[in-house]
Amino acid sequence: MDKALSRTLPGDTGVIDPVPRSAVWPAAGYRAAGHYLTMTTCTPEFSSKYRLVAWGRLAAVRPR
Repeated sequence: MDKALSRTLPGDTGVIDPVPRSAVWPAAGYRAAGHYLTMTTCTPEFSSKYRLVAWGRLAAVRPR
């Protein structure tokens, strides 16, 4: 995991864009193109009030 956003609104769809970035919390996310993995879940448990977002970035590529 490279970056995380502990709470954002369900309508904050920028967090799953090709260059993921929160529209609600502009400092959260990335500014440049890259190879990213985005994981989201509802929070708090048993509720869909907010979303927790975790991002990862591809660190290296190895040829086969």
